[in-house]
Amino acid sequence: MAASGRRAGDRALQGAMPRVAWGLLMLCFVGTSASPAWASACVDNGADGNWGTAGTWTSCGGSIPGSDDTAAINTDLVVITQNVSATVQSLTIGDGVGYGSRLVINSGITLTLSNSGTPLTLGADADLGVTTFSADAASTVTYTATANTNVAAVTYGNLTIAGTTAKIFTALGDMTVAGALTITTGTFKSAASGNVYVTGTWSNSDAFTHNSGTVIFQGGAQNVTSGGSSFNNVQRNGPANTAIHPVDAFTVAGTFTQDSGNTNMNTNDPTITVTGLATINAGTLTCSANTTNGASDATFNGGLTVSGGTVTGNESEIDINGAFILSSGTFTASSDDS
Repeated sequence: MAASGRRAGDRALQGAMPRVAWGLLMLCFVGTSASPAWASACVDNGADGNWGTAGTWTSCGGSIPGSDDTAAINTDLVVITQNVSATVQSLTIGDGVGYGSRLVINSGITLTLSNSGTPLTLGADADLGVTTFSADAASTVTYTATANTNVAAVTYGNLTIAGTTAKIFTALGDMTVAGALTITTGTFKSAASGNVYVTGTWSNSDAFTHNSGTVIFQGGAQNVTSGGSSFNNVQRNGPANTAIHPVDAFTVAGTFTQDSGNTNMNTNDPTITVTGLATINAGTLTCSANTTNGASDATFNGGLTVSGGTVTGNESEIDINGAFILSSGTFTASSDDS
């Protein structure tokens, strides 16, 4: 009877073991980091190719880079063309040893980078004067990290910041956005005293930190939504007979300089406030036609210099605190100014 009891107990224990092993396996999965165990570190296969072709990549599970993967283009002189929209954790172009590795992003294609830290890294290839990152003006790069992130100092098509509110996305240097710059969630921060060149729309739905930098609006018709964030220095260097159109309060903590193109406050009728010197060297600055914006619709606290351009007061009350210099050009006061 004792032996029979032991055999019964052994069978019970054996029946329990698969359940115990399964439980331990589940604990192993639960205890892993945020990066899935099946994530791949995809690398170019050593030849030119399209991003959307599995054969372009090695160490990628026989597929193309996905949202759990990292991607690297390291082979000298290899050009990878992004022909499909993709999301990856991070992308490295150039291994810091060779030269000429290159990514080309086609029109209408989106590259989404989800890691924090520095999800887009360019190796030493750039030091040799070889373009390592080439984005069509109608392409988009989107940063979606949930922690503070560095934004590569390259020329983008459209640039979108769509991370997490209160997290900071900091430019690593001077950068150009050939299309629209859109801040959906998160704070976009310029490089310290850096330049941001924008050709398309500026749309801020969260926050922008100017970091003592300069924003250069160099496109044709450009809507500018500040979202309540101020700029430091602003330059208008657009084509003749085109204008930036501020949508809401346009506040410049530093200087405002217009060397070409126009600035039209009359389209949406916001206020303009410039703390430093405002200089109109060319083109026209047209103030708001809305007389209900406040005590002053156009405020120039650091003075106003008109040197070859035109300032039209329209219906705005213009307040100039500082020197007013009209060396050449035209200044037309508001019909409501007293």
